Amino acid sequence: GNADRAAQADDAADERAPGRADDVVRGYSPLSTLWPTYWVPDLRPPVAVAKTTGGDVETPRTELLGYAFGGRTAMFDVVGRHAYAGGASFVRSGRRAGDVSYEYRGLGNPTLGFAASQGWGHDGVRVGDAAGTEASPETFFVLERRRRVATSVRIQRRGYRTFVGLTFSAGLVRSDREVLDADLQASAGYRLARPGATSSELAVALNVSTARSHAFQLGSARGAAIDLQARTRRDLDVPAGLAGATDADRSADDLVGRFRAYLPLPGPRFAAPVLAVRASGGTARGPATHTGYFSAGGDLGRFPVRGHDNAARAGRRAWSTSVELRMPLALVNRGAGTWGLHLDRLFASAYVDAGDAWGAGAAFAPAAPSERRPLTSFGVELTTDVVAFFHQAPLRLRFGLAVVPDPDAPPSAPAEAPRWRRVFYVGAGVPF
Repeated sequence: GNADRAAQADDAADERAPGRADDVVRGYSPLSTLWPTYWVPDLRPPVAVAKTTGGDVETPRTELLGYAFGGRTAMFDVVGRHAYAGGASFVRSGRRAGDVSYEYRGLGNPTLGFAASQGWGHDGVRVGDAAGTEASPETFFVLERRRRVATSVRIQRRGYRTFVGLTFSAGLVRSDREVLDADLQASAGYRLARPGATSSELAVALNVSTARSHAFQLGSARGAAIDLQARTRRDLDVPAGLAGATDADRSADDLVGRFRAYLPLPGPRFAAPVLAVRASGGTARGPATHTGYFSAGGDLGRFPVRGHDNAARAGRRAWSTSVELRMPLALVNRGAGTWGLHLDRLFASAYVDAGDAWGAGAAFAPAAPSERRPLTSFGVELTTDVVAFFHQAPLRLRFGLAVVPDPDAPPSAPAEAPRWRRVFYVGAGVPF
């Protein structure tokens, strides 16, 4: 009996011993944790040509494509080796835009990336001679589709409250241009001598940040960040006789920088008020920049000025700046029954924006900064997080009211009688 009980105890101990498993042991696979678990709405600004003047011909700001609506998602595996993001959007004309990116982090440092995208832009305004000597010149617009593929290597160094990243990327860009008439329909009588081009792209980007958020904040609340990027594109198949020609060669160089700073202030609410400052600037050169490489204005883009139209100004050089005070209002944390809608925090902010773009280098060119006032605006915003069927990803909405002076009033206009207009808008995410 004692021997039997001892044998049973040994068998039970063997069953509990570590390292034994009845199931098949397989190697790690990230696929089961890489399925997307959420999506968020994606809004892309219109493709618009800024107001331009050349000789006796003036062309008002014109939207070639309206807002594009779609969705985005992102995911990474459970051990953090693989990460991806992607999105797609559509406009009413049936044109599509989208992007997808992947990053492999299994090496630790550096990380390797791949990205592909399709987007829409413009190549400015053209003027053609109308039939008949007494007829006015005809105005045409050039719509451009850009397809890009690129690989990248990122070297990074992380500290307790700091991040430094240096990214090198190389890729190819395919540009296809289409001439539209004054009714924004494909032109039957005019076409470009070289509507398509393939360019190489090399870029280097530096990111340094101490910006961080605190509990219950919306966005960064302390620290600073600076982002710099230099990029060059070279047209690979331009004929030798057209190299450097502004209407044929798609080569361009650009340099863009952005600075952000955040300072928390004392306050009695559930989160500290934050004073936020942003400044950005860019310059470009090359034959592909003659029609206005950068644009200023609107709520989206590199050089936003809230309250103004997207692409209110355009040119080879651009700048934009903002000063904003963000204040917590209420910690709501309530839902609407079983409807799947949940309201989290409410923040209010007051801001002042300014910006401009100029220098097209062509017959059709915006005025220089000395000939007009920069774009300016001031206003207030109400920001909240709404969870509406977006698993793990609340939708951050901004409702804003901007007061905007007339951007086309000459600097010599009487200061005591400015013309103002109020603009209501809705945005997503924090401005910066």
